[in-house]
Amino acid sequence: MRYARWFGRTAALTLSATLLLATACTSSVNDTWHLRAKKGTAAVGERVTLLPAEKQINSGCAGINSESRIVMPQDLDWTVTPSTGRVVADYFVADAPGTYKLAPVVTADSGVPGMTPGRPLGPTMTIKVVPGETPSTETTGAEIQASMDTPEPSADAPLAGTWSYVGMKVTGTGSGATWARAPKPGTLVIEKRTDGYYLQISEGTSKATLDGTSVVLERDFPNLGVSVRYTGVLNGDTITGTQHTVANGATHDDPWTATRVR
Repeated sequence: MRYARWFGRTAALTLSATLLLATACTSSVNDTWHLRAKKGTAAVGERVTLLPAEKQINSGCAGINSESRIVMPQDLDWTVTPSTGRVVADYFVADAPGTYKLAPVVTADSGVPGMTPGRPLGPTMTIKVVPGETPSTETTGAEIQASMDTPEPSADAPLAGTWSYVGMKVTGTGSGATWARAPKPGTLVIEKRTDGYYLQISEGTSKATLDGTSVVLERDFPNLGVSVRYTGVLNGDTITGTQHTVANGATHDDPWTATRVR
């Protein structure tokens, strides 16, 4: 009888421990969106590149199951206060000094799992804007340092200018990845220098070449594991070709058309 009671208590304790372990193994941790920018302090009129919002979901015992979700800044709507600041495509810029609060808002086409359109995505991000030159020591690499001028096409620089296009977005990783057209147009700003064409970006590396009417644009983001190669033919204010995207360990080739913004 005493043995039966001992066995019953032991079994109950074992069952409780098993249930607690099972609960711990199925819970998610670090389920928070992280917002980042290239710089936290900038000068008036300076473009600050916004980095993709990222959420790392670890579930199971010791985080055995891990999933990373990424949303590009241009796939979100942004609320900026005060109103003298704004988000354009993938960068923030302000017309007056101040402390700016940036809050991305989920759109109907953003593809963010489990989020209702119109709701803020994660915490608010703060960027301080000061008059004149920024005191921040953060700078972009010399190979991708862009001018603040808006390039215009000319007879000797037909590729220069601002181009609008629709890119691709990927959900999932590897062979299980799914691709769809991005919900919002992207922007490529190309300028001509003495040694060739360059894309105006402040994250990763870039290349831009024009051989006759053949165009090749390359963007590489090593920290994100993302690269895109655009190839096409320039015809006036239109580039028509293909884009080859590598992201999350998956690759995709798609038709691509860019139109000059005047």
